[in-house]
Amino acid sequence: MKKPTFEDYFRALPYLVIEKEYDNEIEYKAVDEKDYYRYSPVLHKYADFEWGVCWEDVESSDYIKEFRSFSMMDVVKKAYNWCIKKGFIKDKFK
Repeated sequence: MKKPTFEDYFRALPYLVIEKEYDNEIEYKAVDEKDYYRYSPVLHKYADFEWGVCWEDVESSDYIKEFRSFSMMDVVKKAYNWCIKKGFIKDKFK
């Protein structure tokens, strides 16, 4: 198996919806891309060479769960590993 690229990790990120909100806790749920109201994974470039991956509602510009790093590969791996830990996806690259 070849070493996964940034694109491989990014394409593996699921779409999310907010399932429950209470106090300071939010529960997310992975959904199919055909679902209308969902948050899509987005890569952002910030000042000072910092990168971010978050899930954004493109209609409202609202976003949920953001990760930041100075490396594109590092930030996408953080988001990918969080999705595995939460049970949204299975690790495709082990």
